[in-house]
Amino acid sequence: MSVATDAHFTVDSRFAEVRRPVEPIRHGFRVVRRAWVAGALDARHEGWERPEEAAARFAEGIASLPGDVLVVATHGMILTAWLSSIGELAVGDAAATFWAALAMPDVVEVEVD
Repeated sequence: MSVATDAHFTVDSRFAEVRRPVEPIRHGFRVVRRAWVAGALDARHEGWERPEEAAARFAEGIASLPGDVLVVATHGMILTAWLSSIGELAVGDAAATFWAALAMPDVVEVEVD
């Protein structure tokens, strides 16, 4: 096994998970999150960053990085919002299904023009 000794890593808050109030982990929390990634926001999402805002933040992070090949470690909800914003996922059920199927951890490869 080889180890990368000259690798450079940058922590960038634009790739952080969706901004929201502290959320107690309780029965049904996945339902609330799934609704968010589907774009079905309601009173349960009061104070949450909107999907289009999160996607724009993520896109700004991508655009600011040099090079043609990037490796970004991020969270599933913001990744799903961004993929929907660039047309890789349809908003709604397709986005929610993608998000629900993500493993922890998972690798998603995306080609962006």
